[in-house]
Amino acid sequence: MLSDPSGATVTLDGQPIGITPYQGPMFVGRQKLIFVRSRFAPETVEITVLENQITEHQVKLTDLVDEPPPASPVYPPPAVCPAPPAVPQAPSARLSPIRLAMGLASLSAGALMIGLGAPAIAIDGFCADAELSPGSLCMTRFNSLPTGAALVGIGSAATIGAAILLTLPAPRK
Repeated sequence: MLSDPSGATVTLDGQPIGITPYQGPMFVGRQKLIFVRSRFAPETVEITVLENQITEHQVKLTDLVDEPPPASPVYPPPAVCPAPPAVPQAPSARLSPIRLAMGLASLSAGALMIGLGAPAIAIDGFCADAELSPGSLCMTRFNSLPTGAALVGIGSAATIGAAILLTLPAPRK
């Protein structure tokens, strides 16, 4: 395969097979070849290759001098995204040492009251006599329900108050 001018890429079925002047094996039968060279119009030809015979073909490429070379694409400069505006940060609220001490003391006292009131409720109505012989009647019973309920109620209120005192932010000045 020859081209005028030489140096054209020869493609067969979209695959380059060589550069002119090209000499190489081809499949037997009709073949569609495309000759491509920069600054020249592509030229498509069909040839018939016979078995065990040399097939010669010459192609004259058309010069594209009148046409300007393809301009390289001009891309806009990359966009610069502005930084997001800074989100104002609230000053961190610190608990005063007195508020912290009061909250922890209230939390501890509430837990202690609940710890004492729950068993008082649990033993209400049980026999308070030290030792009873089998079959004897209990003369004294624990009556600790009111005291236990008061301790649990006040302890719960103190614990909830301490949690609120420790979690709410300090008042702003």
